[in-house]
Amino acid sequence: MPGNALRLLRTSIAARSTAIIVTIVGSVGLALLAVTVQLAAQQERAAQQARLSELLDVVQPTVAIACFLSDGNLADEVARGLLKYRSIKRVSVHAGSVLLADRSKEGSARSAPLALPAPPGESLVRRIASPFNANEVVGDIALVPDPVEISGNVLHAVWFAAIPMAVQIVFTGLGVVFVVIRLITRPISRISARLHELRAEAGQKLEVPKGNELDEVGRLVNDVNALADGLVNILNKAHQNERLLSEAQRLGHVGSWYSDMAGRVSWSAELYRIYGVPDSFLPTDESVLGLVHPDDRPAMKAWLADCARGQKPRELEYRVSHPDGTLHHFRCHGDVAIDAETGRVHMAGTVQDITEEKRIEQMKSEFVSTVSHELRTPLTSIRGSLGLLVGGVAGPLPDAARSLVVIAESNCQRLIRLVNDILDSEKIESGKMAFEMSVMALGPLLDRVAEANEAFARAQRVPLRVIAPPEPILGNVDGDRFIQLVTNLVSNAVKFSPADTAVEIELSRGASGRTRIEVRDRGPGIPKEFHSRMFQRFSQADASSSRARSGTGLGLSIAKSIVERLGGDIGFESAPGHGTTFFVELPVVAAAQSQLLAAIEAREA
Repeated sequence: MPGNALRLLRTSIAARSTAIIVTIVGSVGLALLAVTVQLAAQQERAAQQARLSELLDVVQPTVAIACFLSDGNLADEVARGLLKYRSIKRVSVHAGSVLLADRSKEGSARSAPLALPAPPGESLVRRIASPFNANEVVGDIALVPDPVEISGNVLHAVWFAAIPMAVQIVFTGLGVVFVVIRLITRPISRISARLHELRAEAGQKLEVPKGNELDEVGRLVNDVNALADGLVNILNKAHQNERLLSEAQRLGHVGSWYSDMAGRVSWSAELYRIYGVPDSFLPTDESVLGLVHPDDRPAMKAWLADCARGQKPRELEYRVSHPDGTLHHFRCHGDVAIDAETGRVHMAGTVQDITEEKRIEQMKSEFVSTVSHELRTPLTSIRGSLGLLVGGVAGPLPDAARSLVVIAESNCQRLIRLVNDILDSEKIESGKMAFEMSVMALGPLLDRVAEANEAFARAQRVPLRVIAPPEPILGNVDGDRFIQLVTNLVSNAVKFSPADTAVEIELSRGASGRTRIEVRDRGPGIPKEFHSRMFQRFSQADASSSRARSGTGLGLSIAKSIVERLGGDIGFESAPGHGTTFFVELPVVAAAQSQLLAAIEAREA
């Protein structure tokens, strides 16, 4: 029962309001009632004292004669007469020090002359003057009120005063409760009940209770309606965005996921579809690993372990076997967040089905490889034949014919470079390109790059300048691939450099202590929107068919692949109108530095 009452107080404004009002009104009423009782008691006691004083006024002449004559019988008669009043408990009469009469409701007492005992706190004592001389005191009379009778009279008077006050307090409290329920809690209760039935998304609104159009209740209803309209708009937009996101994920074969890194994982609807599992599938770290191809599970476990330690996740590709037996390729992206308060790691990301992308890449690679091999042999033969013609092996050519043969040879060489770039790109991507690593001085390799590109740069009126420190800087590289790497960067810089501006090739120690190679030009710079695609295959800032500068879009992609195989990093810095600097950073070779340096110095000596 007490539990039900507490639940009612917690869930009902009317109940709480009633309880509060009853408590307040009851407390005030009790305080007023206590004051009323006290005042009534004081008034009744004062009235009792006044009545006793009036009785003394009546019997005083008789008592004066009894005291003057020392007449005990007369005094006793007076005492017996006064005891007939219920409010008097005891009467004593003294003539000087002689006790003439001493009577109480329990009986009478006479004795030898005794000193008058001190009367109780509320005793009424009056000095009696001589009937013949008002200035002469001949005795006294003492009346002791009956406290039981006095209390009964006081209680009777208090009841007559308290009952109307209590009734007034009760009716006042009930009136206040009625007013509060009628004007406040009942309209709010109706609004609350209506809110449970309201369907805001269907355009339904709360109605202002009659009589509350202009007060706080009416304003509350209007505010609730405005809030409901705002929430409906937000929900509609959220539903629309959710539908758009779901459709985008379906079209892009992309699903989203969230993991608390404690084994609990949640998926979007699209992720169930691209994994080929039913909606009843429960995603956890273990169940997801069970879907991954056995050969890819170690990489997935290592990836999850790195993420659990709070490391920024890298892109991960893996395979999953669908229930129908088909093998699908997936690319996973993720981002790690660490809770600032608990330190727990959370993670969210996307998974994309790249099976079709992989199939197209495979077809493209096979096609490019086939075409490149089919073109390489005849192109080599054609270039050799054209070279013989230009060299005059078949006799002197007319000027017009010679210029055409020179153009044909140049284009043939360009086609051969294209085929070589395509083959190199395919070899690097497939891991078939062999690297013969050895420690060597990088400065002489840069000089060879400048010599090999001198003719091309001179034709573009762009001088090449090699900047290197006097002491040798070593690198653990494949010499031919290193030259190919720098040649790609230099030829790219020459193509985009204005005439009469130098391309600088600088070798130095970077700020991190690594070996750094920079290729700087004074060209137009790289558009910002192209930065993210700079090292992608076949990517060119000007991809139109009428572009001013020739190229395959493979040079930078090949350069990046070579740098990665050498264990280094490649990047660039560019500002529109201020040129571009491509840089390569390679690991420092320290173990063989002193030995090779001594060998180089001995050879030069």
